[in-house]
Amino acid sequence: MIGSDETGARVAGKTAWHWVFHMPEASYHVIVPGRNAEVMAAFLGDTRPEGWVSDLWSPQPQVDAETHQI
Repeated sequence: MIGSDETGARVAGKTAWHWVFHMPEASYHVIVPGRNAEVMAAFLGDTRPEGWVSDLWSPQPQVDAETHQI
């Protein structure tokens, strides 16, 4: 299972996005300019999670996972 969420962050006076991806073993934080499906794809690479937990922000249900939990 992988859970994800994002929130706004300010970097050098500009809006960016602080993403967190969490699993039972670890959490991964990244601050990037975008709030889009490409951020999730870059994190996942070739990995297809068994489950994806999200708040249903529009790109999140598009993640290729066996199941989705909201």
